[in-house]
Amino acid sequence: MFRELVTRVLSIHRVLVLTLSLSAVTGWVSFAVSSQSSAKLEGQSTPA
Repeated sequence: MFRELVTRVLSIHRVLVLTLSLSAVTGWVSFAVSSQSSAKLEGQSTPA
């Protein structure tokens, strides 16, 4: 009984950590892409 509960909790914990890690990586990649795009747009604009 206890062993099954521990196994289940650890499985849930692993899934949660994996999900949060993937979410964090996705967020940082999105941030990097948007920063790069913004820098390119600013470099293309001509000052008036």
